[in-house]
Amino acid sequence: MPRLESREYLKLILDTIPVAILIVDRDQRVIDSNRAASKFLIYQGKESEILCGDAMACINALNSEEGCGTSEFCEGCVIRSSLMDALEGVQVTRRYGVLSRKLNGKVRIFHLLVSGAAIELEGRTLALITLEDITELYELREIIPICSWCQKIRIDEGYWEKVDMYLQEHKGMKFSHGICPECKKKLYPEFD
Repeated sequence: MPRLESREYLKLILDTIPVAILIVDRDQRVIDSNRAASKFLIYQGKESEILCGDAMACINALNSEEGCGTSEFCEGCVIRSSLMDALEGVQVTRRYGVLSRKLNGKVRIFHLLVSGAAIELEGRTLALITLEDITELYELREIIPICSWCQKIRIDEGYWEKVDMYLQEHKGMKFSHGICPECKKKLYPEFD
């Protein structure tokens, strides 16, 4: 069995973990990362010295001339605040936040749980940051159950409500009613 002190062994373990792990310094530069972090990083590699938001193609970093940490939105960045808290000795556990990335000209929204802790390495205090992508779970939460027969929507109390009434009540939408050509043909073939 490999020795636990072996750098290759530890890197293998880190790369096997299916959660993005970043090692970030006080200047918010990504020092190292595991394989799962490649989902978030456009620049990756040991001592890349690229600011976290720039490495992730964060839309706020890209829209600011000075890059990561300088836009008006950076103050509320969950990754940045978790990093700073971790460097101050506060252990951060699964803090929710959103990362907006610009990739190939398109903006993608990621819902994340961010954790962080300080680590001491060669006389430097660094932060180990994990990014759990919960985007799929977040989007599933938005799915509304609808009856495949009558098209009513199940609301929280277990009752069923017509789609138009639900959308009017919950989304403020107003509807007018009509009959599509297919339904007209089925229901009123004599008027075709």
